[in-house]
Amino acid sequence: RFAVNTHYHLDHTGGNQVFVARGVPIVAHDNVVQWQTTKNRRFLPAPEELKKRRDDATKQLAEAPADAADKRTQLERQIRRLDAMQAIQLTNPTLTFGSGHVPLSAGTSSFAAFAREGRGTVVAIGSVGPFLTGSLGDADNGRFALALAAEAIAGGRAVAFDEYHHGIHPTGDVFILLERTWPGRALVFAMVSVFAYLVLSGRRLGPPVPLEVRAARSSLEYVRGFAGLVRRSGHGEIARRRLRRELRARLARRVGLDADMPFERIASALGANDPGAAARATALDGALARPLRESALIRTVREMDALLSDEASGSEGAQSPRRS
Repeated sequence: RFAVNTHYHLDHTGGNQVFVARGVPIVAHDNVVQWQTTKNRRFLPAPEELKKRRDDATKQLAEAPADAADKRTQLERQIRRLDAMQAIQLTNPTLTFGSGHVPLSAGTSSFAAFAREGRGTVVAIGSVGPFLTGSLGDADNGRFALALAAEAIAGGRAVAFDEYHHGIHPTGDVFILLERTWPGRALVFAMVSVFAYLVLSGRRLGPPVPLEVRAARSSLEYVRGFAGLVRRSGHGEIARRRLRRELRARLARRVGLDADMPFERIASALGANDPGAAARATALDGALARPLRESALIRTVREMDALLSDEASGSEGAQSPRRS
């Protein structure tokens, strides 16, 4: 058995070490030996660099949060790829040949290869010469051709010659296929029928039809449409999450805190000046944290609007003396 490196890319030569370890000869061009140690180095860094990359990836994986599934999967895939690259040892082919090509036939002589496949034999010939009518009488070509078929003929089996351009096959001319074969004629008939249908049933050419002018949609229509989608999808938490985030942001802005801070600190700062408003805000935040019926959600929004309006009025009243 032989292995053949058609070119130097790592997906073709990266497994050479396995074949050499098992004593399988590897055949390739002379240039593969040269490119193994030059061009392939661009795709396969030095072992020290591979180890450094793997250590970095392992460190990032250890620091990645457990809920960052996509990042952890990417890092695990990167580590497996680096492990595979570290296992590669650039191994040169054992049988090489120079520029040009390897002839499978020379003059009237041809190379032949045989391989058993099931109950039959696959035969590869370097030239069709031995089987051409003008060459069957030369040397032992006739006996060779009969010998190939003798076993199959004696056993009553079929003999197949995989030599396409000397066999029976349809022409590659599209027009001949369309004109002289029944499938081609059927295809032409179908195309003509479809074209005739489109011409006869289509709208006659004439003046352009003006487009229907529609009034621009109001913002209320979009709001109602989005609300309908949320209602039908059963994901009311989308609206509650949005309202809860707005409540926290506006209250935090009133007391001069970051909206990302825990709500308890925002409520505590609000309660220092207005305990009643802090209690209302805490109740609204708790209500928005759990599922609500549509009527209850509307009532909560009204209370939230009233609270924020009161806060805005109070803030303006507190600031007016300073402006005067």
